[in-house]
Amino acid sequence: MTRVAKRLLAESGQAIAELVALAPLVVAFSLAIASLCLWVVGRRVAEESAAAGSIAVLEGGDGRRAAANALPGWARKRSVITVGATQTRVVVRGLSVMGDIELPGMAATVKWAEIQ
Repeated sequence: MTRVAKRLLAESGQAIAELVALAPLVVAFSLAIASLCLWVVGRRVAEESAAAGSIAVLEGGDGRRAAANALPGWARKRSVITVGATQTRVVVRGLSVMGDIELPGMAATVKWAEIQ
C-alpha cells in the first residue's frame, strides 16, 4: 500500500464520529427552538384571550366567559382566567416539547384602561 492509501484508510471513520458527536447538540437545539415557538404561541393566545375578556367586561358582559371562548380548544384546559377589578389575566400553562420544563412568562394581563 502506498502512503496516501494508508492515510485515507486511517481517516475513514472521522465523519461518522463527528456526526455522532454533533447529533445530541442538533436535537437539543431543535427542541429549544420548538419550545420557544410554543412559548410565543401560548403568549399570543393568552394576550388575545385577556383582551377579549376585558372588552366583554367594558361592554357589560361576562369577562371570564368571553376570555374562555376566545381560547382555542387545546388551551382551555391549560389556562387560568382571572377577572379583577381593573384587569383580566390569562395564564396558559403546559406548552413544552421537553416535558415538565416550562418557560416562564406565558401569562397575559390586560388592564381595562389600556383598551379604552
